[in-house]
Amino acid sequence: MKIEEMNAGKKIAYDVDGTRLDFAGGALTMDLDRYRRDYPVTKDVMADGDGNLTLGSGGRYYVAQVEIPANTYTEVQTEAEEEPVGTLAASEEQPTAPDNATMQLDPLDMEKVVLRLWSVAGIEIF
Repeated sequence: MKIEEMNAGKKIAYDVDGTRLDFAGGALTMDLDRYRRDYPVTKDVMADGDGNLTLGSGGRYYVAQVEIPANTYTEVQTEAEEEPVGTLAASEEQPTAPDNATMQLDPLDMEKVVLRLWSVAGIEIF
């Protein structure tokens, strides 16, 4: 995970476990794999006036921003289904075999996730 500090000062505590990102000892936990799309996704973590963490624009103070990269896929070959013998007339040509490939979603590459942190000095997080 790439960490970018957006300003000087104390930052919120966070912990990464697989694709889970935990803020302030469990005050807010995000499973980043759930937010993945075929385009980059950015999620804002904010604190409201009472120090509660919120996801989205419902807060008063920026705490962090998480940028999740777009999905990537790998082409995987699958076994071709065989045609039953004798199903085509003698004058018909045998159709070419289909590509027999499927696209498989790659695991989230946490090294490409960007975590931007803002100072939380003076904000009590609950």
